[in-house]
Amino acid sequence: MKCKNCKDVFEPRQFNRKYCTKDECNDLYFEFLKKQAQKKWNKEKKIKKENLQTVQELMKLTQIVFNKWIRKRDEGKPCISCKNPTPKKVNAGHYIASGKSKFLTFNEHNVHLQCEYCNNFLSGNLLDYRINLIEKIGIERVEYLEANRHKTKKYTREELKEIMEKYKKLYKS
Repeated sequence: MKCKNCKDVFEPRQFNRKYCTKDECNDLYFEFLKKQAQKKWNKEKKIKKENLQTVQELMKLTQIVFNKWIRKRDEGKPCISCKNPTPKKVNAGHYIASGKSKFLTFNEHNVHLQCEYCNNFLSGNLLDYRINLIEKIGIERVEYLEANRHKTKKYTREELKEIMEKYKKLYKS
């Protein structure tokens, strides 16, 4: 068999050995083995890390993915509250705050593109938000959101992973 490094012919001591026993080639072989072990460990570590994530950590990550999708969905549309046609910085603004109602956190009718000024400095500008939301989705859906504002929902890890995957796929398409 030929050495992968120096191209000399050698007799392998192990069936999958690709380097001869010269010091230079041996060093390369051990570097190769070290890299393989590191790749294997990185895969295992990624799986372990995913399994160790708490529900709160998954909730944050899912919220980030969902908000990215909302910003993409409403791209080019004006702010839901002030109707600013070209906001400089945009957020995914919740009509019913996600801190108040986890049940509506990932409801697509509850979240729309909102300029940073309305969302952060006017606390959502909810009066104008409601008026424009009725125009956009209708009074029935707005009343549904308002009727369910006090509902609670405890998401499981599996539910959050499913939601995250759904919106990752929608964001990429």
